[in-house]
Amino acid sequence: MEKLIVRDSKRQQIIWGVQAVIFTIIGILNFTLEDNPFWLDYAWLFLGLAYAGGFLWYRFLPYASLESGTLTEYSFRKKEVDLKELTTLKTFAGELILQSPDQKIKLNLGIINPGDKEKLMNALEPFAPEYLQGRAV
Repeated sequence: MEKLIVRDSKRQQIIWGVQAVIFTIIGILNFTLEDNPFWLDYAWLFLGLAYAGGFLWYRFLPYASLESGTLTEYSFRKKEVDLKELTTLKTFAGELILQSPDQKIKLNLGIINPGDKEKLMNALEPFAPEYLQGRAV
């Protein structure tokens, strides 16, 4: 089985990029239009840089990957769950919850690229056919 990479939706990337641009412009305008910068002016620039970092995170790193029976979620703490050891697979409040005896992963289905979501569901079907068969997630 080849590696399946699940990416964030373009909408999520655009939201973070637009917010980065807006906060950075506000910060730069505050510095250029005022003689004495206030501490909040630095906060606008910090927010702009933080959102730019988030944009780059969503743009270049995958949300999750599936390779040789192991699902990996890439966040600040990388989480892995072996699909052969799954005890629970369910959806709740727009999240896909996969749980094994030693690890629990929650994937937000609202921010996953729609094409990748379908591929992920098809790849998970052999591990929980009674749950995923005929269900629209």
